[in-house]
Amino acid sequence: MVFQVKRRLISWCAVSALVLSAGCDFTARMEFHNRTQQTLTPYPVDPDLEPPARVADPANNLAPADFVVINPKGFKPVCYTPEITDEAMANGIFLGLGLIDADPLALQYKVFHYRVPPGEAGSDPDLQPILLQSDIVEIEDVNITIGVRNVGPSPDGWNIRILPR
Repeated sequence: MVFQVKRRLISWCAVSALVLSAGCDFTARMEFHNRTQQTLTPYPVDPDLEPPARVADPANNLAPADFVVINPKGFKPVCYTPEITDEAMANGIFLGLGLIDADPLALQYKVFHYRVPPGEAGSDPDLQPILLQSDIVEIEDVNITIGVRNVGPSPDGWNIRILPR
């Protein structure tokens, strides 16, 4: 029994290492554009904290109409605005850059209403973010624009557009 558990654990670790070592084959430019009417604050992962956690980076705020280039090999970006307090409305976006060696390449986005800033909820179930939208979009290895905007029909106030540039 113990042998089978060890064998499964070694197999799982080998598969995980293979997936992680595949890396990202995405070579084009990826930009994130803020088309909302609010300033978005990025919340990158600080790997120097124990345990690593998301912290606000107000020095790199994205004002309306600003954009930032995203490193698809980096941590998954999160942006948040505290200005929106209605729990039915979006106030944060998570970009899952799982662009591992896949055909076709894919990008996941999740739109949340964060009850507290990203990284502060801990294990408190009452403070966990509320998922409002989620989608996986197939993309090509071409320059990509990811835009978040609050125009057009959307029950939570934000529309996500992922388009080739």
